[in-house]
Amino acid sequence: MKTERDLFNEALSTQDDAYLDAEAQLRRRGAAAVAELSRHLADPAPLPRLLARTLIPWVEGKTPDNDKALAYLEALPRHIAKTPVLAPSPSGIASYLGRHFQDRVVEVLALRLVKVPSPELPRKLAAERARIAAHAEPLPAEVEATTAPLPPDKQP
Repeated sequence: MKTERDLFNEALSTQDDAYLDAEAQLRRRGAAAVAELSRHLADPAPLPRLLARTLIPWVEGKTPDNDKALAYLEALPRHIAKTPVLAPSPSGIASYLGRHFQDRVVEVLALRLVKVPSPELPRKLAAERARIAAHAEPLPAEVEATTAPLPPDKQP
């Protein structure tokens, strides 16, 4: 059986389904996971801090909006597929999330964008950055550090 530290390191170093599996296992571990995650709240690297800041309240049951927002995003393609539009509008998604969840799901969405990337990741990031900029809202430092566009010399 993996320890909470093993699961944290796995969540940190993986993406897609492997990340989602490690995250789910951590979320089920309760107080033991909170103890491990708490060790990373002051980590100098932004991604471990973001992971800890996002998962601790989720494990403690303090962020029910995380599940609701993720369920919305997961169901959206099925609903849109039944319409002539065929693809969800980034501005529509941002508007819905802002209207229903305000800033309560920013960190979980940033974490998912980083850890479960999609081919549409750059477009989604740009849409969310534009929405936040339109409201003159600053991004949390961890979100800024993990979602900022790469400098031209670092781009693939």
